[in-house]
Amino acid sequence: MQEPLLGAEAPDYDTFPEKPPPSPGERTRVGALQNKKVFLATFAAVLGNFSFGYALVYTSPVIPALEHSLDPNLSLTKTQASWFGSVFTLGAAAGGLSAMVLNDLLGRKLSIMFSAVPSAAGYALMAGAHGLWMLLLGRTLTGFAGGLTAACIPVYVSEIAPAGVRGALGATPQLMAVFGSLSLYALGLRLPWRWLAVAGEGPVLVMIVLLSFMPNSPRFLLSRGRDSEALQALAWLRGADADIRWEFEQIQDNVRRQSSHLSWAEARDPHVYRPIVIALLMRFLQQLTGITPILVYLQSIFDSTAVLLPPEDDAAIVGAVRLLSVLIAALTMDLAGRKALLFVSGEHRLLTGTHSLLQQLPRALPALAVGAPGGLGQTCPGGLRLPSNRRGPRHPERSAGARGSKRAGAASMFAANLTLGLYVHFGPKPLTPNGTMGLESVPPAGTEQPLATPTGYLTLVPLLATMLFIMGYAMGWGPITWLLMSEILPLRARGVASGLCVLVSWLTAFALTKSFLLVVNAFGLQVPFFFFAAVCSVNLAFTGCCVPETKGRSLEQIEAFFRSGRRSFLR
Repeated sequence: MQEPLLGAEAPDYDTFPEKPPPSPGERTRVGALQNKKVFLATFAAVLGNFSFGYALVYTSPVIPALEHSLDPNLSLTKTQASWFGSVFTLGAAAGGLSAMVLNDLLGRKLSIMFSAVPSAAGYALMAGAHGLWMLLLGRTLTGFAGGLTAACIPVYVSEIAPAGVRGALGATPQLMAVFGSLSLYALGLRLPWRWLAVAGEGPVLVMIVLLSFMPNSPRFLLSRGRDSEALQALAWLRGADADIRWEFEQIQDNVRRQSSHLSWAEARDPHVYRPIVIALLMRFLQQLTGITPILVYLQSIFDSTAVLLPPEDDAAIVGAVRLLSVLIAALTMDLAGRKALLFVSGEHRLLTGTHSLLQQLPRALPALAVGAPGGLGQTCPGGLRLPSNRRGPRHPERSAGARGSKRAGAASMFAANLTLGLYVHFGPKPLTPNGTMGLESVPPAGTEQPLATPTGYLTLVPLLATMLFIMGYAMGWGPITWLLMSEILPLRARGVASGLCVLVSWLTAFALTKSFLLVVNAFGLQVPFFFFAAVCSVNLAFTGCCVPETKGRSLEQIEAFFRSGRRSFLR
């Protein structure tokens, strides 16, 4: 039976009822409620995201090592390296699909703990690999675990966090994933590839131990009729002497209003399908901004263009900037709001990307063909072999960066565009007619022209531009889309819908990663980045028209908003 939408005369049409003012005794507990056990439970859960971020970039230092391996069973060809780098996304898509069942069958906490099994098995296979099949299977298993945790952890964190700090805590999954990637980059400077896999087991084991002592989500327990356990869990999270009656009654009322399972008839209700469609489109558009292909080829591009700094250091610097940007987003999204950061991030990425492309469209891009002097040539995680001439020309990465205000965003956009424009105008001339990047293409004999080799601090432009791009993503469309997904999905569809969002996200990432090189070879490097810039314009329109502002609202208030049937979204 479909639940009718609320009319304006209904008492529940006021979707944001004010919480009764706290008593003097409760006021003294506010700081303690927001700074103790709920943070411990969040930390225990997001260790799964640390492992996910670690596994995602595992191939960055490993593929070059395996391509030079003396063991014929482990030496990778370009095709094998491509699959080794991208099969993770297929495993993650399968993990997201399984989360559609496990999230509601086992609960959020047990699903996160279950992800430790394929994760530990995958690392063990790669650490002891004696053939390609063990590497691919291990990579797939760690991807499966990553997709499962990506669907379960944001839901668990959003359901245990108080409304006042849910934005900050909701950004911790992305924060820990970035920290995991940065840790891999740092360890990759010292450890051989087998020991990198062994080191990945550590966070998994710690996560299992800590989560064993953490409560399940009170909302999940109430949805299963385990009211006493839910009350105990909420009391543990907020403090034994805290007044949790109002919050517990709000959660209980919301759960009782819904059936335990969502029927197809109920799925046709606008207050059910609208938030699901919004969450799906957010995850889809997030991947279409091009973040995955850029991260996949990051270190290899630096290896061919960065002169002043080693490529490993460049990648580590970008990882540190990414970590800092996510941290800033976590600290500001409860103050500035979700939509403000999405707008600034999307607007910056759109304008910087579009202006940089307009600068480059009349000109051929720097040569990226294999074997060409100054072209790209080290093997990247996706299997592309790039030449090792590190003094050759470089295509500037399209910069983006989010700021706390539009004024700061505009200033950084101006600086990034001016710098990129000057670099393109005065930089080295191209080697090939269209700047294509092929696996085997080499400029014809006699067509190469002398290069104006960049020297000095001018060669920092690619690094700075990439840092700005990563900042734009990490402070906006990176963490906030995950947080909003966990906030707006209706409770009875949260498990299935979050898994579906992860499935769509990783299938899109796989398609982009595998097709990126084909598009570049066929049409030139400017085409995919022009597409990414166009997507950012769609993101801006989508954010303004469809995405609600959820800052400071409880999950029950957000769901009541969609149930009211209003077209004007939260301000």
